[in-house]
Amino acid sequence: MDRTATTITTPSQIDVLLGRGKNVYSFPGSIRYRKVILKYKDEYSKAKVGQKWNVVTDAFREIRTGLDGYVVRFWKKQPAAARIRRRNANGNANVAPDRRNEAASVWEEVEERVALRKVQHALRETKKASPPTPKDEKVVQAVCAYVLEGVNAEKAMFRPEPLEVHLDALELDIIGDQAAAPVAAAAEPMFPQHVDVAQEQQQQFETNEV
Repeated sequence: MDRTATTITTPSQIDVLLGRGKNVYSFPGSIRYRKVILKYKDEYSKAKVGQKWNVVTDAFREIRTGLDGYVVRFWKKQPAAARIRRRNANGNANVAPDRRNEAASVWEEVEERVALRKVQHALRETKKASPPTPKDEKVVQAVCAYVLEGVNAEKAMFRPEPLEVHLDALELDIIGDQAAAPVAAAAEPMFPQHVDVAQEQQQQFETNEV
C-alpha cells in the first residue's frame, strides 16, 4: 500500500472522482470523463485484441488533458474512519475509530495504473444498450418530466438543462447508479418531444387565459 499517497479535501472541478453516489455522478469532471469514454467506446469494441490497450491509453490521455496544461487527476474518497483504522493497524487493532470524525473525509489520488484499469473497465462496459423495456420507458418519461419541472406555466420559462445533471436526483430511487448513463442516453432523444408537448400545453394555457 502506498503510504505517501497524495490526499486533498477539495478536488478540482475537472478532476475525475471514483466511487458511487449522486455527488460523484454529477461532478463536472466525472461528467466529462463519461463523455470521453462514450467517444471511444465504439473504437474500443471494434479494435482487435492487440490494439485495445492503445485505445485505452488514447482515452486516458484525453481525460488527463485539462485546460491550460492542467493534468487531470483521479481521486477516490477515503473516509476518516478508514484512515484511523489504517493508523491503528500496526498497534492495537481493536481500537475503535472516533465516531465523531467519521463524517470527515479526504480524497486520495489513485495510481496511474489503477486509473488506466478504470478507463479500460469503463470502455469494456459501455456496450450498446439492449432494446428498452416498458420499465425503461417509464424511467425515461420520469427523467423528462423531472427536467421539465423548470417550466413556469405563467412566464413560459423553459429550462432544458442537460439530463445528466438532473438524473442524479432520480437514479438512487428509481434505477440505481449503473443504469443511469444508459437511461440518460435513451431519454435524450425523447426530450425535444416532451418540450414540444409542454410548449403546446403552455400555448393552450395562454389561449384559455385570454
